[in-house]
Amino acid sequence: MCCKVILTTIAGACVALATHDIPERIRAAEVTLDELMKPSDKSIPRDLLEKAHCVAVIPEMKRGAFIVGAQYGVGFLTCRHPNGKGWTGPSTVKMEGGSVGLQIGGGETDVVLLVMNQLGAQKLMRSEFSLGAEGAAMAGPVGRSVSAETDAYLRAEILSYSRSRGVFAGVALKGTTLRSSDDDNEAMYGKGVTHKDILMGKVAAPASTSGLISRLNRLSSKETRGSGNQPSPRGAMGFVAKPSSNAAPQSDKSVKRLQREVRHELVMLPYYGVFDHLAYRVDGGKVTLYGAVTRPTLKSDAENVVKSIEGVETVDNQIEVLPLSSNDDRIRLAVYRSIFGQSALQRYGLQAVPPIHIIVKNGNVTLEGVVANEGDRNIANIQANSVSGVFSVKNNLRVEGSKDK
Repeated sequence: MCCKVILTTIAGACVALATHDIPERIRAAEVTLDELMKPSDKSIPRDLLEKAHCVAVIPEMKRGAFIVGAQYGVGFLTCRHPNGKGWTGPSTVKMEGGSVGLQIGGGETDVVLLVMNQLGAQKLMRSEFSLGAEGAAMAGPVGRSVSAETDAYLRAEILSYSRSRGVFAGVALKGTTLRSSDDDNEAMYGKGVTHKDILMGKVAAPASTSGLISRLNRLSSKETRGSGNQPSPRGAMGFVAKPSSNAAPQSDKSVKRLQREVRHELVMLPYYGVFDHLAYRVDGGKVTLYGAVTRPTLKSDAENVVKSIEGVETVDNQIEVLPLSSNDDRIRLAVYRSIFGQSALQRYGLQAVPPIHIIVKNGNVTLEGVVANEGDRNIANIQANSVSGVFSVKNNLRVEGSKDK
């Protein structure tokens, strides 16, 4: 009952705002975006925005709490045009939800969501979407750039940020609902329009939203395939760019572009998990795919996305689909528990896809991926070797920041 009263009170105040002054809310969203994207050690990394498919800005989200908390906010969601260039007109969205905990007092919080892949974008194009139930909004990294492209940030559907009373940080959102506001959209666009049509770029953006769109275009007018800080061809997800052999003459810039784009497409594959590992080699216009996966569809999906890259002429798909036996399945689960159940390595297991990948074939274990230091690398090796039934462990884990061998 307490939560209902609080939520009703907050919602009533926000409904008044929602129907009162749309231009004022747009200006508040512009200010929020400007302030949270300022280059500093406490800001949203520019390179993540450049990779985002959609952005939601909910300024001055209302919070009220006494033992049980509630929150309600009105903001705007915009996505990139289908060709990846520029941003669509914004759709008005309402964020609401509750939280349980000792929260005495109320306040206002600015919230920004970055939708990092097409699957997340498609979910948000529905009229209502539940964060946590249908898609996890994990806390986004803060700083000038994301030099270490960890599994979590690359695989997350949604990265979320909040600012309250001057304190800014990434924040995980759960149990929060994001839904479109058809009445507000009709008032803003001057006619009846659907949430999906707006986000697909089928409706011209009204003049009142030009400031918000121009800011996004200035910050990131075109979706990039890689960050400004070039990642190593061998990345946190265990991807390895093997040395080219008999490669056709090709500029370093062209090779690096293809390597970046191949890696980007592979890393965004749905269902790429902790028990999968992919590698690739670029030889001119030919890309060879290696590694081992547990789903036949993942093998074919990897080939299809690489074929779609400009400059790729042929794909040689040598990815192995492991015919897991019941014993191999038991071993991989036991190794997973042994590694991520170890106190020194538990933090890796909290990520969306843990950066330590476990490949098991006929009782032999291979560890792939990236860890923070040599100590963690050695501990993972010891934990894998401790599992009953493991014949051998090949430790291919790389220490973050080290050069490929």
